[in-house]
Amino acid sequence: MKTSNHVIPKLQKYFLLGMLLVLLVSLLLFASPFLTTLFVAGIIVTAIHPIHVFINKKLKVTESLSALLVLLIITALILGPATIIFFAIAGQASDAYIAINRHIQDLIASNYNILSLFDTSPVLQSWVEKLLTYNPISPDQILSITRGLVGNISKLILSNATGIFRNLTIWALHAVVFLGALFFFVRDGDRLVEYIRSLLPLKEKHRKEVIAGMYRFTQSIMYGIFGAAIAQGLLLWVGLAFFGIKHAIFWSAVGAVLALLPAGITLIWIPVALALFFNHQITQAIVFTLWCVGVVSLADNFVKPYVIGVKSMLNPFAVVVMILGGFFMFGFAGVIFGPFIFMLTMTFLKIYKEEYQDLLNEDK
Repeated sequence: MKTSNHVIPKLQKYFLLGMLLVLLVSLLLFASPFLTTLFVAGIIVTAIHPIHVFINKKLKVTESLSALLVLLIITALILGPATIIFFAIAGQASDAYIAINRHIQDLIASNYNILSLFDTSPVLQSWVEKLLTYNPISPDQILSITRGLVGNISKLILSNATGIFRNLTIWALHAVVFLGALFFFVRDGDRLVEYIRSLLPLKEKHRKEVIAGMYRFTQSIMYGIFGAAIAQGLLLWVGLAFFGIKHAIFWSAVGAVLALLPAGITLIWIPVALALFFNHQITQAIVFTLWCVGVVSLADNFVKPYVIGVKSMLNPFAVVVMILGGFFMFGFAGVIFGPFIFMLTMTFLKIYKEEYQDLLNEDK
Protein backbone atom coordinates (compact mmCIF):
# COMPACT_ATOMS: atom_id res chain seq x y z
CA MET A 1 0.00 0.00 0.00
CA LYS A 2 2.87 2.35 0.85
CA THR A 3 4.52 1.57 -2.45
CA SER A 4 1.28 2.46 -4.25
CA ASN A 5 1.07 5.76 -2.37
CA HIS A 6 4.57 6.66 -3.60
CA VAL A 7 4.06 5.44 -7.17
CA ILE A 8 0.80 7.28 -7.87
CA PRO A 9 2.13 10.82 -7.17
CA LYS A 10 5.22 10.09 -9.29
CA LEU A 11 3.04 8.71 -12.07
CA GLN A 12 0.86 11.82 -11.93
CA LYS A 13 3.92 14.07 -12.04
CA TYR A 14 5.48 12.28 -15.00
CA PHE A 15 2.13 12.16 -16.79
CA LEU A 16 1.68 15.91 -16.29
CA LEU A 17 5.20 16.67 -17.50
CA GLY A 18 4.81 14.31 -20.47
CA MET A 19 1.50 15.81 -21.52
CA LEU A 20 2.89 19.31 -21.08
CA LEU A 21 5.89 18.45 -23.27
CA VAL A 22 3.64 16.94 -25.97
CA LEU A 23 1.35 19.98 -25.93
CA LEU A 24 4.24 22.46 -26.06
CA VAL A 25 5.82 20.65 -29.01
CA SER A 26 2.43 20.57 -30.75
CA LEU A 27 1.98 24.26 -30.06
CA LEU A 28 5.38 25.05 -31.58
CA LEU A 29 4.59 22.94 -34.64
CA PHE A 30 1.31 24.80 -35.22
CA ALA A 31 3.01 28.17 -34.74
CA SER A 32 6.20 27.24 -36.66
CA PRO A 33 5.19 29.00 -39.92
CA PHE A 34 5.05 32.28 -37.98
CA LEU A 35 7.86 31.80 -35.43
CA THR A 36 10.26 34.11 -37.26
CA THR A 37 7.53 36.73 -37.69
CA LEU A 38 6.66 36.55 -33.98
CA PHE A 39 10.32 36.64 -32.97
CA VAL A 40 11.08 39.71 -35.10
CA ALA A 41 7.98 41.41 -33.68
CA GLY A 42 9.22 40.66 -30.17
CA ILE A 43 12.65 42.12 -30.93
CA ILE A 44 11.14 45.31 -32.36
CA VAL A 45 8.79 45.69 -29.39
CA THR A 46 11.71 45.34 -26.98
CA ALA A 47 13.60 48.05 -28.83
CA ILE A 48 10.70 50.51 -28.88
CA HIS A 49 9.54 49.76 -25.32
CA PRO A 50 10.85 53.16 -24.09
CA ILE A 51 8.53 54.85 -26.61
CA HIS A 52 5.57 52.95 -25.17
CA VAL A 53 6.56 53.98 -21.63
CA PHE A 54 6.94 57.62 -22.76
CA ILE A 55 3.47 57.66 -24.40
CA ASN A 56 1.88 56.18 -21.27
CA LYS A 57 3.50 58.81 -19.03
CA LYS A 58 2.86 61.84 -21.23
CA LEU A 59 -0.55 61.08 -22.70
CA LYS A 60 -1.93 59.02 -19.82
CA VAL A 61 -4.06 56.89 -22.15
CA THR A 62 -5.17 53.30 -21.82
CA GLU A 63 -2.70 50.52 -22.58
CA SER A 64 -4.69 49.49 -25.66
CA LEU A 65 -4.67 53.00 -27.11
CA SER A 66 -0.98 53.41 -26.31
CA ALA A 67 -0.21 50.10 -28.04
CA LEU A 68 -2.25 51.23 -31.06
CA LEU A 69 -0.28 54.50 -31.30
CA VAL A 70 3.02 52.59 -31.13
CA LEU A 71 1.72 50.21 -33.82
CA LEU A 72 0.94 53.15 -36.11
CA ILE A 73 4.43 54.58 -35.57
CA ILE A 74 6.09 51.25 -36.41
CA THR A 75 3.90 50.82 -39.49
CA ALA A 76 4.83 54.28 -40.75
CA LEU A 77 8.55 53.76 -40.11
CA ILE A 78 8.96 50.16 -41.34
CA LEU A 79 6.14 48.78 -43.47
CA GLY A 80 5.62 51.91 -45.59
CA PRO A 81 9.25 52.33 -46.75
CA ALA A 82 9.67 48.54 -47.12
CA THR A 83 6.69 48.38 -49.50
CA ILE A 84 7.98 51.27 -51.63
CA ILE A 85 11.46 49.72 -51.84
CA PHE A 86 10.04 46.32 -52.77
CA PHE A 87 8.07 47.63 -55.76
CA ALA A 88 11.06 49.70 -56.87
CA ILE A 89 13.34 46.64 -56.78
CA ALA A 90 10.87 44.62 -58.84
CA GLY A 91 10.78 47.26 -61.59
CA GLN A 92 14.44 48.28 -61.61
CA ALA A 93 15.78 44.70 -61.58
CA SER A 94 14.03 43.87 -64.84
CA ASP A 95 15.23 47.08 -66.52
CA ALA A 96 18.81 46.54 -65.30
CA TYR A 97 18.94 42.99 -66.63
CA ILE A 98 17.66 44.01 -70.08
CA ALA A 99 20.01 47.01 -70.37
CA ILE A 100 23.18 45.23 -69.22
CA ASN A 101 22.39 42.13 -71.26
CA ARG A 102 21.90 44.23 -74.42
CA HIS A 103 25.09 46.22 -73.78
CA ILE A 104 27.30 43.13 -73.38
CA GLN A 105 25.70 41.42 -76.41
CA ASP A 106 26.57 44.49 -78.49
CA LEU A 107 30.17 44.29 -77.28
CA ILE A 108 30.43 40.63 -78.28
CA ALA A 109 28.76 41.16 -81.67
CA SER A 110 31.11 44.03 -82.57
CA ASN A 111 34.27 42.03 -81.66
CA TYR A 112 34.97 44.61 -79.00
CA ASN A 113 38.56 44.63 -77.71
CA ILE A 114 38.35 44.36 -73.96
CA LEU A 115 41.75 46.05 -73.62
CA SER A 116 40.25 49.30 -74.93
CA LEU A 117 38.36 49.53 -71.67
CA PHE A 118 41.68 50.38 -70.04
CA ASP A 119 42.73 53.14 -72.46
CA THR A 120 42.59 55.68 -69.64
CA SER A 121 44.88 53.54 -67.45
CA PRO A 122 47.93 52.36 -69.47
CA VAL A 123 49.46 50.60 -66.46
CA LEU A 124 46.30 48.56 -65.86
CA GLN A 125 46.02 47.92 -69.60
CA SER A 126 49.53 46.46 -69.63
CA TRP A 127 48.74 44.21 -66.65
CA VAL A 128 45.49 43.00 -68.19
CA GLU A 129 47.23 42.31 -71.52
CA LYS A 130 49.82 40.15 -69.75
CA LEU A 131 47.10 38.41 -67.78
CA LEU A 132 45.13 37.61 -70.94
CA THR A 133 48.28 36.18 -72.53
CA TYR A 134 48.45 33.47 -69.87
CA ASN A 135 44.71 33.20 -69.35
CA PRO A 136 42.96 30.29 -71.12
CA ILE A 137 39.70 32.24 -71.03
CA SER A 138 39.15 34.52 -74.01
CA PRO A 139 37.86 38.12 -73.68
CA ASP A 140 34.58 37.05 -75.28
CA GLN A 141 34.17 34.38 -72.62
CA ILE A 142 34.90 36.95 -69.91
CA LEU A 143 32.13 39.17 -71.28
CA SER A 144 29.77 36.19 -71.45
CA ILE A 145 30.56 35.25 -67.86
CA THR A 146 30.01 38.85 -66.76
CA ARG A 147 26.68 38.98 -68.59
CA GLY A 148 25.62 35.75 -66.92
CA LEU A 149 26.66 37.00 -63.47
CA VAL A 150 24.80 40.30 -63.71
CA GLY A 151 21.83 38.62 -65.36
CA ASN A 152 21.61 36.01 -62.62
CA ILE A 153 21.68 38.70 -59.93
CA SER A 154 18.88 40.65 -61.59
CA LYS A 155 16.90 37.48 -62.27
CA LEU A 156 17.29 36.47 -58.63
CA ILE A 157 15.85 39.75 -57.40
CA LEU A 158 13.08 39.64 -60.01
CA SER A 159 12.15 36.01 -59.31
CA ASN A 160 11.93 36.69 -55.59
CA ALA A 161 9.75 39.71 -56.28
CA THR A 162 7.39 37.78 -58.54
CA GLY A 163 7.41 34.95 -56.00
CA ILE A 164 6.06 37.37 -53.43
CA PHE A 165 3.23 38.29 -55.81
CA ARG A 166 2.42 34.60 -56.35
CA ASN A 167 2.29 34.06 -52.59
CA LEU A 168 0.54 37.32 -51.81
CA THR A 169 -2.00 35.60 -49.54
CA ILE A 170 0.76 34.06 -47.42
CA TRP A 171 2.56 37.39 -47.15
CA ALA A 172 -0.71 39.05 -46.16
CA LEU A 173 -1.17 36.48 -43.38
CA HIS A 174 2.36 37.13 -42.14
CA ALA A 175 1.67 40.87 -42.17
CA VAL A 176 -1.52 40.39 -40.14
CA VAL A 177 0.28 38.14 -37.63
CA PHE A 178 3.18 40.62 -37.43
CA LEU A 179 0.90 43.60 -36.75
CA GLY A 180 -1.22 41.64 -34.29
CA ALA A 181 1.90 40.44 -32.46
CA LEU A 182 3.23 44.00 -32.29
CA PHE A 183 -0.01 45.23 -30.73
CA PHE A 184 -0.35 42.50 -28.10
CA PHE A 185 3.37 42.40 -27.29
CA VAL A 186 3.35 46.15 -26.68
CA ARG A 187 0.19 46.00 -24.59
CA ASP A 188 0.78 42.76 -22.68
CA GLY A 189 4.53 42.33 -23.01
CA ASP A 190 5.37 43.01 -19.36
CA ARG A 191 2.77 40.53 -18.14
CA LEU A 192 3.93 37.93 -20.68
CA VAL A 193 7.56 38.22 -19.57
CA GLU A 194 6.54 37.95 -15.92
CA TYR A 195 4.42 34.88 -16.69
CA ILE A 196 7.30 33.17 -18.52
CA ARG A 197 9.66 34.04 -15.68
CA SER A 198 7.30 32.53 -13.10
CA LEU A 199 7.17 29.23 -15.04
CA LEU A 200 10.92 28.68 -15.16
CA PRO A 201 11.81 25.87 -12.71
CA LEU A 202 14.91 27.75 -11.53
CA LYS A 203 16.02 29.76 -8.56
CA GLU A 204 14.91 33.36 -8.59
CA LYS A 205 18.40 34.69 -9.38
CA HIS A 206 18.69 32.28 -12.32
CA ARG A 207 15.24 33.30 -13.57
CA LYS A 208 16.34 36.92 -13.59
CA GLU A 209 19.56 35.93 -15.33
CA VAL A 210 17.71 34.13 -18.15
CA ILE A 211 15.26 37.02 -18.68
CA ALA A 212 18.09 39.56 -18.54
CA GLY A 213 20.04 37.54 -21.11
CA MET A 214 17.04 37.46 -23.45
CA TYR A 215 16.54 41.22 -23.05
CA ARG A 216 20.22 41.91 -23.78
CA PHE A 217 20.01 39.68 -26.84
CA THR A 218 16.98 41.46 -28.32
CA GLN A 219 18.75 44.76 -27.79
CA SER A 220 21.91 43.43 -29.43
CA ILE A 221 19.93 42.19 -32.44
CA MET A 222 18.43 45.63 -32.95
CA TYR A 223 21.78 47.39 -32.59
CA GLY A 224 23.76 44.67 -34.38
CA ILE A 225 21.69 43.46 -37.34
CA PHE A 226 19.49 46.50 -37.99
CA GLY A 227 22.13 49.01 -36.88
CA ALA A 228 24.79 47.43 -39.07
CA ALA A 229 22.35 47.38 -42.01
CA ILE A 230 21.70 51.11 -41.59
CA ALA A 231 25.44 51.77 -41.31
CA GLN A 232 26.09 49.80 -44.51
CA GLY A 233 23.37 51.74 -46.29
CA LEU A 234 24.93 55.06 -45.25
CA LEU A 235 28.43 53.94 -46.26
CA LEU A 236 27.09 52.71 -49.60
CA TRP A 237 25.43 56.11 -50.12
CA VAL A 238 28.81 57.81 -49.59
CA GLY A 239 30.34 55.68 -52.34
CA LEU A 240 27.43 56.07 -54.73
CA ALA A 241 27.19 59.83 -54.20
CA PHE A 242 30.96 60.33 -54.55
CA PHE A 243 30.98 58.67 -57.98
CA GLY A 244 27.84 60.46 -59.12
CA ILE A 245 25.52 57.46 -59.35
CA LYS A 246 21.92 58.51 -59.97
CA HIS A 247 19.32 57.88 -57.26
CA ALA A 248 22.08 57.22 -54.71
CA ILE A 249 19.78 57.74 -51.72
CA PHE A 250 17.20 55.30 -53.05
CA TRP A 251 19.70 52.54 -53.86
CA SER A 252 21.37 53.05 -50.49
CA ALA A 253 18.01 52.46 -48.83
CA VAL A 254 17.54 49.30 -50.90
CA GLY A 255 21.06 48.22 -49.93
CA ALA A 256 20.27 48.76 -46.24
CA VAL A 257 17.25 46.45 -46.54
CA LEU A 258 19.25 43.80 -48.41
CA ALA A 259 22.05 44.13 -45.83
CA LEU A 260 19.83 42.31 -43.34
CA LEU A 261 20.95 39.16 -45.19
CA PRO A 262 24.59 38.04 -45.19
CA ALA A 263 26.35 39.66 -48.18
CA GLY A 264 22.96 40.96 -49.37
CA ILE A 265 24.27 44.45 -50.11
CA THR A 266 26.55 43.01 -52.82
CA LEU A 267 23.43 42.78 -54.99
CA ILE A 268 23.61 46.57 -55.21
CA TRP A 269 27.28 47.49 -55.44
CA ILE A 270 28.51 44.72 -57.79
CA PRO A 271 26.26 45.85 -60.71
CA VAL A 272 27.31 49.46 -60.04
CA ALA A 273 31.00 48.52 -60.15
CA LEU A 274 30.47 46.59 -63.41
CA ALA A 275 28.58 49.51 -64.92
CA LEU A 276 31.47 51.86 -64.10
CA PHE A 277 33.92 49.35 -65.57
CA PHE A 278 32.10 49.00 -68.90
CA ASN A 279 31.71 52.78 -69.15
CA HIS A 280 35.52 53.12 -69.29
CA GLN A 281 35.64 54.41 -65.70
CA ILE A 282 38.20 51.80 -64.68
CA THR A 283 39.82 53.72 -61.84
CA GLN A 284 36.43 54.66 -60.41
CA ALA A 285 35.26 51.04 -60.64
CA ILE A 286 38.35 49.80 -58.78
CA VAL A 287 38.17 52.46 -56.07
CA PHE A 288 34.43 51.93 -55.63
CA THR A 289 34.93 48.16 -55.35
CA LEU A 290 37.71 48.64 -52.78
CA TRP A 291 35.43 51.00 -50.82
CA CYS A 292 32.59 48.49 -50.78
CA VAL A 293 34.78 45.50 -49.95
CA GLY A 294 37.01 47.24 -47.42
CA VAL A 295 34.60 49.66 -45.76
CA VAL A 296 30.95 48.85 -46.52
CA SER A 297 31.37 45.13 -45.91
CA LEU A 298 33.31 45.87 -42.71
CA ALA A 299 30.04 46.74 -40.97
CA ASP A 300 28.58 43.36 -41.90
CA ASN A 301 31.64 41.22 -41.22
CA PHE A 302 32.90 42.89 -38.06
CA VAL A 303 30.56 45.51 -36.61
CA LYS A 304 27.47 43.27 -36.57
CA PRO A 305 28.99 40.29 -34.70
CA TYR A 306 31.01 42.62 -32.46
CA VAL A 307 27.95 44.58 -31.35
CA ILE A 308 25.84 41.46 -30.87
CA GLY A 309 28.67 39.79 -28.95
CA VAL A 310 29.39 42.77 -26.69
CA LYS A 311 25.74 43.58 -25.95
CA SER A 312 24.89 39.90 -25.33
CA MET A 313 28.18 39.19 -23.50
CA LEU A 314 29.09 36.56 -26.09
CA ASN A 315 32.26 35.86 -28.05
CA PRO A 316 32.07 37.84 -31.34
CA PHE A 317 33.72 35.07 -33.37
CA ALA A 318 31.20 32.53 -32.06
CA VAL A 319 28.43 34.95 -33.05
CA VAL A 320 29.85 35.07 -36.62
CA VAL A 321 29.79 31.27 -36.77
CA MET A 322 26.21 31.14 -35.45
CA ILE A 323 24.99 33.81 -37.89
CA LEU A 324 26.57 32.14 -40.94
CA GLY A 325 25.64 28.63 -39.83
CA GLY A 326 22.09 29.70 -39.07
CA PHE A 327 21.75 31.40 -42.45
CA PHE A 328 23.00 28.40 -44.44
CA MET A 329 20.79 26.02 -42.45
CA PHE A 330 17.56 28.02 -42.09
CA GLY A 331 17.87 31.15 -44.24
CA PHE A 332 17.00 34.56 -42.78
CA ALA A 333 15.41 32.96 -39.70
CA GLY A 334 18.73 31.35 -38.84
CA VAL A 335 20.46 34.75 -38.75
CA ILE A 336 18.37 35.55 -35.67
CA PHE A 337 17.75 32.13 -34.13
CA GLY A 338 21.40 31.01 -34.39
CA PRO A 339 22.79 33.63 -31.98
CA PHE A 340 19.65 33.31 -29.82
CA ILE A 341 20.16 29.57 -29.28
CA PHE A 342 23.84 30.23 -28.61
CA MET A 343 22.94 32.86 -25.98
CA LEU A 344 20.51 30.49 -24.22
CA THR A 345 23.08 27.67 -24.32
CA MET A 346 25.76 29.82 -22.70
CA THR A 347 23.30 31.10 -20.09
CA PHE A 348 22.21 27.62 -19.04
CA LEU A 349 25.81 26.38 -19.07
CA LYS A 350 26.62 29.17 -16.63
CA ILE A 351 23.69 28.18 -14.42
CA TYR A 352 24.75 24.54 -14.61
CA LYS A 353 28.29 25.44 -13.56
CA GLU A 354 27.01 27.45 -10.58
CA GLU A 355 24.58 24.77 -9.44
CA TYR A 356 27.01 21.88 -9.74
CA GLN A 357 30.18 23.72 -8.82
CA ASP A 358 30.94 21.45 -5.86
CA LEU A 359 30.55 18.32 -7.98
CA LEU A 360 32.67 19.72 -10.81
CA ASN A 361 35.44 20.77 -8.41
CA GLU A 362 35.50 17.75 -6.11
CA ASP A 363 38.49 16.13 -7.90
CA LYS A 364 40.55 19.33 -7.89
